[in-house]
Amino acid sequence: MGKNDELNRTFDQLTQKINILNNVTWIVNESVTYTIYEANPKFYYRDSKQKAEIVGNDTIVIDGGYAEVEINFKWSKLGMGNKYGTGTVRGLSEEVVFAKDIIIDDKFFRFELLDYMNITYDNPMSLVRVDPPLSADEQGDLMRLVNNIPNVTTLRHELEDDIALYYSFYLKMNLHEENAPINKNFFYKWTSPVKSKGDLVVNFTRRPVFIDIEKDGMHYGYEATIDGFTESKCGPAPPSLPLDPRTYGGSQ
Repeated sequence: MGKNDELNRTFDQLTQKINILNNVTWIVNESVTYTIYEANPKFYYRDSKQKAEIVGNDTIVIDGGYAEVEINFKWSKLGMGNKYGTGTVRGLSEEVVFAKDIIIDDKFFRFELLDYMNITYDNPMSLVRVDPPLSADEQGDLMRLVNNIPNVTTLRHELEDDIALYYSFYLKMNLHEENAPINKNFFYKWTSPVKSKGDLVVNFTRRPVFIDIEKDGMHYGYEATIDGFTESKCGPAPPSLPLDPRTYGGSQ
């Protein structure tokens, strides 16, 4: 119930979907302009602290994981000596949190996405490399364009916006893949102590009634109906009152 498979698949799909982020530009002053372009993100789900908490009879909250991102990009600095180069930054998201409901119907146990928190990178990303090397001031300006500048759309904003476009779609799809089929048919077999009488096999069809999730596991209740019971030839119904024990012996 707290597996990370759906999140691993989700972030793998985001990596494939979000190939290139929109360009971002910062006009520092009349003389200097920075641009980051052809930025390619790659996501990794870090699940070492992930946990699942049951908050209701059928609701599970998943939290404790983080989405690491590594972005390779090109950059330019125009003015006061034009410069061009490449760089790589890395960041860790805020905690990944979502809630899912487990639902039963006639054929499946299935999960549905109940709620989720957007993936954000509030903590500043760190510079892994920049080529060619920049001065400390230039490097600081470049990283501002990566992380945060008042009234300027930065690389981080473009990243968060693109994730928001696709994250819930892929998460819902991957929760759907966790569906487990329910075999609605089962049977009871009774073997007579008298070998010549053979076995009695009673076939049943079950209809899900309730599901209850607890820390010790999942409790599943169903209503069972004997197949073809309306056509079965049974003996007389049991009496509504006990028969005379002096005649029939014992107690009924």
